[in-house]
Amino acid sequence: MNDGPFAKQGKKLLFIGIFLVLVMALVGREDDPGVIANLAEGSGGPVPSNYQPVDLPPPGSAPMRPPAPVPAPSDPGLSEWYAEADSDTGAVEPEPFVPAPIDNSHLVNDARPIGIEEPVG
Repeated sequence: MNDGPFAKQGKKLLFIGIFLVLVMALVGREDDPGVIANLAEGSGGPVPSNYQPVDLPPPGSAPMRPPAPVPAPSDPGLSEWYAEADSDTGAVEPEPFVPAPIDNSHLVNDARPIGIEEPVG
């Protein structure tokens, strides 16, 4: 019975069925949004123990200011490099790209007939 058509096709059909059930569980149906939609909404998974909600200002009030940037540790090598840099260069002005012209002169009169050039007669 292991050599019958059901042994080969049955296993394939069984694996396809399992795959489709897993896809349906991830994607969901009309009434059940599925695992992916639950994760996207944030309703899936446990909340970490160190989670602290952020207090947002009421609508219409002044916007929150971002935290002050932390200064990067100074590198003396970079300071010397910037000190040696040319100070009159300023910002770089963008220039439009101009492509180089294509030289097709090698293609002129390059086709020759494959057969005999003069008619046989």
